[in-house]
Parts: sequence; C-alpha cells; structure tokens
Amino acid sequence: MKSNLIKKALGVLTLGALGLMATHWVDDGEALFNMTWYGNVFSAAAAWQPGLVDPRSFDRSFDWAFYRNPDDQTFANAIRNLYQVHELLKAAGAGEANDNLFWVDPFSRHGAEEIRKAAPVASRLRILAEQAFVDLVTNEAKAKHHRHTIPFLEFAAKRMDYMGMKIQFATTVGEMYRAVLADPADSNKARQNLRRIRGMDGLLPSLRDYINEVKALYRDVRLSENRPYWLDNVLVRYENEALYWVQKMQLFDNAAEDYWATKSLPGPDKLGLFLP
Repeated sequence: MKSNLIKKALGVLTLGALGLMATHWVDDGEALFNMTWYGNVFSAAAAWQPGLVDPRSFDRSFDWAFYRNPDDQTFANAIRNLYQVHELLKAAGAGEANDNLFWVDPFSRHGAEEIRKAAPVASRLRILAEQAFVDLVTNEAKAKHHRHTIPFLEFAAKRMDYMGMKIQFATTVGEMYRAVLADPADSNKARQNLRRIRGMDGLLPSLRDYINEVKALYRDVRLSENRPYWLDNVLVRYENEALYWVQKMQLFDNAAEDYWATKSLPGPDKLGLFLP
C-alpha cells in the first residue's frame, strides 16, 4: 500500500506538480497549531529538497532555520524527547500519547487494561517529558525567532507528564487498595496506604492539582493563537477530570471511615474501581 502511494507521488512529480500541500487538522479544539511547526517545516524540507530528508541532518538545521538558535539543536532534541513518548507507548502496546489515553478513566474495565499496558513505560515516559520541559524552559531565550511557539511545546511536555503520572498513580492506588483488602487486620498498613492515596499530599489530590495546572496552561496557549470560540468545550474536559479525582477522594474518605468503624473495606466496585 505504502509503495503504491510513493509510486503515485513520484508519478505526480514527474508530471510537473508545483509543490506539496501539507495540512493540519484541529477539529476537536485540543490540537494546537503552534505545537506542529517541526512537522510542518519537515514537510517543507521534503517538498523542496531533492531526495529523502535525513532526520539527523534536519535536526541539526532545525534550530537555526526556525528559531535562529546558533548554539546547538536544543529545541529539536526536546521535540525528539516528546516524540519518543509516542514510540514508548506504541512499543508497550498502548497506542500513542493521544487524547483517548489522556482522558481515559483508569478504573473502568477498558481504562484499567490501557493503564496496565502503559504502566511499564510510565516512568521513562515522565523522564522524557520532564527533561523536554526543563530544556525548553531553561533555553527559551535562545529562540531569537518564533519564540512564541515555545510555550506550546512546554504545554505538550506538561500534558504528557500528567498522563504518565496518571498511569503511575492509578496503578499504585489499585495496588495499595488491594493490599489492604487482602490483609484488613493490619491497621498500620491500612493507615499508611489510605493516607498515601487520599492524604493532603496523596496520590489523588496530586492528580487533581496537576490537571488543574495543565488546564490553566491549555487556556493560556489556546487563547494566544485562537479566539475564545470552542474554548469552554475543551476546558470542561479538564474540569471533569479534576472533578473525577475529587469524587474519588470522597469515596476513599468514606471507605476509610468504614474501615476504622468496622476494620473492613468496601469492595472495589463500591468505589468505582475495576481492579483486575
């Protein structure tokens, strides 16, 4: 299939095509144009340069060509780190770092399976995303041109980092709750695990806080390139995500009260947890 497309494309070129039209689709309001310049510039290079574009050679040229950064390929490397997140998830059988995985309910039957696939690479995912964010923030002044696009990449890094945190923390919540269910007589373990899940600095409050941070970043970058139209239709997804963690916090509060009263915990289904 791919070889046929290549042959057709080459046939069109030999017939005198004037160039290439590269398009970017943002129908759902979550894809932001200023995240995509690396791909657009690569498409331009593929159209203008003879032969295939070597990615390594392209990366060495990208920082200067687009950002007028003469020092190195700082921004190309940060973008490569973000790209590796997709590769990690694909290799793990979890698809890519797309909206479906980002918004998945980790404690639904389907979501639990997606989280299980992604969990082995979540730590590496977060390291890549956080390194990209640090590199972008600390080197932003090197961008003498198109500097306004850097916050979009920073937002992308934060979004991926939240997704990795969600995978990690949902996995840990399940493990900790199962551990208490398996040995309800161990009150010390119950106290430690329930506090780690629901305490002020616990896993669920941390997820609530982080998604609100990502929501604020999304609002800022979206409004910097778009009018307010459709903004609320995406922000409500962030708000629902934060509310999801708040609701889970309340359920765990209730479960903790039950435990201290009866030395037993409700089944996972009572908390909306599918724990395979």
